[in-house]
Amino acid sequence: MKPKKFFLPFTTFQEDLAPYLDSKTVVISLFGMSSYQRRSCKAGLVDEILEYQIFKSSVVDDPDVDPETMNCIEGCYSSSLKVLFLHLRGMFDTHSLVKQYQHLKDEMNEKGYLSVWAQLKHSYARALLFLFSISHVLIVNHPSPCLDISYIHLFRALDTVRLKLQPSVSEALSKISGVSSDWVTNGRFCSPRVLWFFENCPPAFRHQIASKLGVDWKKEDLKKVGHDLEDQIYSILRKSRVITNVSTNSLFAIPPNKEYVFMLTEPDPTQDWIPYLVNTMVDLCRNPNLSMEQNHCSYGYESLSDPHRPTVEQRFQVFLQQHIDQAFSPNGFEDNTGRHAHLINPFETPPLGVLLEAANSLHRLMVSGAPPSPLHSLLDTDVRFSEARCSKVLPLATATYQENLPANYTREYHLKKVSHALGVFGEYARGPLVESYIEQLQKECERHWKSGRQMCEVLSMTGNPCTKPLHKGDGGELPLHQPEASRMDLPVMEHCSGVRYISACDCGRRQGSREDPFSVRAANRDFYQLLGEECGCDLLDRITFPVFQPSTQDYRAAQLFSGLSGSGSRRENAHTPNKDLGTQPCDTQGLSLAYVSVQSGGENSDMLLGE
Repeated sequence: MKPKKFFLPFTTFQEDLAPYLDSKTVVISLFGMSSYQRRSCKAGLVDEILEYQIFKSSVVDDPDVDPETMNCIEGCYSSSLKVLFLHLRGMFDTHSLVKQYQHLKDEMNEKGYLSVWAQLKHSYARALLFLFSISHVLIVNHPSPCLDISYIHLFRALDTVRLKLQPSVSEALSKISGVSSDWVTNGRFCSPRVLWFFENCPPAFRHQIASKLGVDWKKEDLKKVGHDLEDQIYSILRKSRVITNVSTNSLFAIPPNKEYVFMLTEPDPTQDWIPYLVNTMVDLCRNPNLSMEQNHCSYGYESLSDPHRPTVEQRFQVFLQQHIDQAFSPNGFEDNTGRHAHLINPFETPPLGVLLEAANSLHRLMVSGAPPSPLHSLLDTDVRFSEARCSKVLPLATATYQENLPANYTREYHLKKVSHALGVFGEYARGPLVESYIEQLQKECERHWKSGRQMCEVLSMTGNPCTKPLHKGDGGELPLHQPEASRMDLPVMEHCSGVRYISACDCGRRQGSREDPFSVRAANRDFYQLLGEECGCDLLDRITFPVFQPSTQDYRAAQLFSGLSGSGSRRENAHTPNKDLGTQPCDTQGLSLAYVSVQSGGENSDMLLGE
């Protein structure tokens, strides 16, 4: 019977897998990074072992992840192998990351790439923590044949959080019937093994490239490369203390005497669907009697015996079966090394029913429940470094702003000092939190400026700003560019720019020093009235010249030329030389003072000319 795919949490396992609930089971989990062509599927060779398409069910399959947890754990149970396969899709898969890019784009513009990536890595690490707590074997998938050293920090963080969460895990497992005491005490039924699966091998060992170059390599050469890669992985994990001599004390173990690296030497033909479908169509045309299942050209094809899939020399089934067989052995995995090799580690293969019930409980605790508090801080090293760096530089930048400040200063001077402080801050601050700390620095400088050091800045009649602290004018007027709520409690005082002028009284006999005026009254009346009283010229006779008094409310300034019709003759008269005045011809003859006065003065002008 074809295995059925399910998703965790698997709440209907008692009905769907009822005949197998008492079977001893080995759990194999797959996670890691995958290329875009694989569409987040890292279990293609698992489908080959099962001889059915389970995890990649269609040529148009476009899987997605949970938008809340940003990952998805799917699984299937093989009754023939007695193995429960779990497959993690998440942000480490290129296809899933590309699909979620539009959803994450706005958040990245707001918070920055490093902050958003830390959240994605945190969600993925929670799912990994669950897999390391419920698996016998974990397979790390990677596109290229090299160890990604970013896993080192991730594994160490998971190991730290695993130890801190062990009491909570033990409490959750103790509520499940059928869980052994060792499982409850340790928080897991064994220390899992980690295997490494690489989608490609070095170029010299790829069949297509080797055939073009005429290179003839043997199976032993590829095996030697695999062993060298195993030694490199072991050395890195050992020196970084991810693995130790006692596997129980580590997050996982590596088999000491079995192969744990597998490399593909030939590409998967189903990665590029166009030639795959063309070849299938050609076979169907050549032999139309073949069924759809035999040619795999249906969307839900069943069998995996693809005639176009090249034969892999190192069969993945043989590679994986040796670890499955050892897991079912009486002693389980014996991965201790050195002087601790004789120690027996806790190991068990629980029944499928108990295993799935425990998986649902741990999934609620680690994946869908409240996040483990220390995990995010352990993974978010970039943000923690940025916070430590920026918090150390912020007081230095604030002190730079406050250095040699006058008692009161203008907004222009304030912005100049803020720019200087930002330059000092930007020289030493680093990381994704720089923008938020810049806003904090600007607010701190603004608060310092407005706490009694803000200058009034009201301009005088001559354009000089008031140098007093922010206040209301003596007439009760409020300063500009200040919110109404914060202006009501300001003190009332006269404006002063600190500039003084020397001016004379009306008769010009006495001079006096005067303040820079801030109103028309102070500029044209008050000073001259006081100085006139001192001089006595305010008692002199004054001649009041006639001024224009409008007789109607609808008045406007007169126009020199009222219309086009009469303007021509006026121009001629204005430019015609007046021979009676005995003057020489001139272009401006008609604009003489006497002529203009007579033309525009009216009766008063005639009287003045007559006198």
